[in-house]
Amino acid sequence: MSNDVPAWRLKSSVSGIEWPAVPDVRSRLLYSLLRQMDSEQWLAAQEIA
Repeated sequence: MSNDVPAWRLKSSVSGIEWPAVPDVRSRLLYSLLRQMDSEQWLAAQEIA
């Protein structure tokens, strides 16, 4: 990876479109799992069970 490109830069799966980035199917699935886990980590134990 080039030094002038940040490591966090989103990559689009659509040729010619950089912003907003359109992730591929695998990336969308991983992102949705991350969002779900992130929102559920702050739930009370009674809400999870």
